Amino acid sequence: MPTPLQLLTPWVPIDPGKRERYEDEYAAEIGKAHPLYGVPVKGVAYRVDCDDVLFELLRHLCDYAVVHLTWSGREESDPRWPSCQIYADTADLMEKCSRPDHADYTS
Repeated sequence: MPTPLQLLTPWVPIDPGKRERYEDEYAAEIGKAHPLYGVPVKGVAYRVDCDDVLFELLRHLCDYAVVHLTWSGREESDPRWPSCQIYADTADLMEKCSRPDHADYTS
């Protein structure tokens, strides 16, 4: 049975009316040499304390990516930017990202 996604602080859901803003910035920044180039996404959440955004990967072998957007409004020439971490599924995301982020943020 799949693990349900739980958003723990410092992660908060993206308001559906603002989702396009995050998705458009993702599309603008991801260059041809970036590992997520060509991967469509759906914005899920953002961290309140930095520029990390959680995206659901819509056509990828993995389910999620946390992308550190630069908010430059343009394609990044260095494929290391925006930086990203990819997670296989919800359980992987919870174990390696959500719970550790929550523990760091609340301690």
